[in-house]
Amino acid sequence: FVAIVFASRGAEQGVAGFSYFAMAGYMILLAMFADMLDGRLARMSQSTSSFGGQLDSLCDLVSFGVAPAFLMLKAIEVRSELATPLSADLFHRFIWLAALAYVSCAIIRLARFNVENEENETAHMSFTGLPTPGAAGAIASLIIFHQEVMPDLNVLIFALPFVTLGTAILMVSQIPYPHVLN
Repeated sequence: FVAIVFASRGAEQGVAGFSYFAMAGYMILLAMFADMLDGRLARMSQSTSSFGGQLDSLCDLVSFGVAPAFLMLKAIEVRSELATPLSADLFHRFIWLAALAYVSCAIIRLARFNVENEENETAHMSFTGLPTPGAAGAIASLIIFHQEVMPDLNVLIFALPFVTLGTAILMVSQIPYPHVLN
């Protein structure tokens, strides 16, 4: 939620010299760290429950589905004046399609995980389809890189909807991914 609030403030400077877009990206990365810990701690303490799993998925949907898609939309919106008037409408539709596809694929990915999930630790050694935190991390990292390292590299911003669409497809793919700790 904090990432969405920061993203809504735009490209202006936020706290400690970071842009609000970069801060939104950092909040998504922080959510990745918290997500990694909460499930592992629940399994280690043997306090997993179906309720906790569903609640975790709802939090993941906001943190790794809605927030990255919204951040991508806002980051491109700031730079969209660079598009030609003829291509602007087509590009605008494409970025909305990419954001919609990303959120939809995140929902499908999380639902599939909930259906196929087992509560033991060995079931979490690999995943089918790119996990939502990984997809969100790719988008957030590109935006942070753009904001902090190469703010004048506009091609990076215009590549975002393609990266977003690509990660959306990878989330619902059948490609196996090892757990990040493996």
